[in-house]
Amino acid sequence: MLSLAAYFVLPFRASTLAMVIGLGPLTLMRPLAVAAACLGAVINGGGGSAMLVGAIAGAAVLCVEPVVHRRWYHHAL
Repeated sequence: MLSLAAYFVLPFRASTLAMVIGLGPLTLMRPLAVAAACLGAVINGGGGSAMLVGAIAGAAVLCVEPVVHRRWYHHAL
């Protein structure tokens, strides 16, 4: 919440830095959270439909960033 408040209140560069500091570590934890959720579904016997939904959701979450990066930032490399 603090990063979001800083984003709206501070000037552009400072607000961008606040978002990177706040969301950077959480972005790195995203694959671990998806893997833990899938493991939890397997351990608790979620069934075929739960595993299908989990696999699709996990793939979508993990594939969005590379696709977006290639689409909008390919010229930056």
